[in-house]
Amino acid sequence: MTATMTALFGGTGPDWTPRQVPVHVQGPGQIVVRAHAVALNNADAVRLAAADGSVRPLIESTWSFDTAAPALARLRSHRAHGEIVLTVP
Repeated sequence: MTATMTALFGGTGPDWTPRQVPVHVQGPGQIVVRAHAVALNNADAVRLAAADGSVRPLIESTWSFDTAAPALARLRSHRAHGEIVLTVP
């Protein structure tokens, strides 16, 4: 009988589907590496938090499309303390 373990497949958090997968048995000259911890990338963490409304972006300023050059200068200055929004007509 082949040993199995439960692994999670799919998108993010609530979309994961548990499946039984075979556990690899090492052969001569091989090693088995198993991850016991995983990390959630920043984009997924923000998307999950925003979905329930617990986290909202901090909007520092809103600029019209005509003033894109100063908005970009503000962004490049590293002095913005939040998101810079550029509105397009």
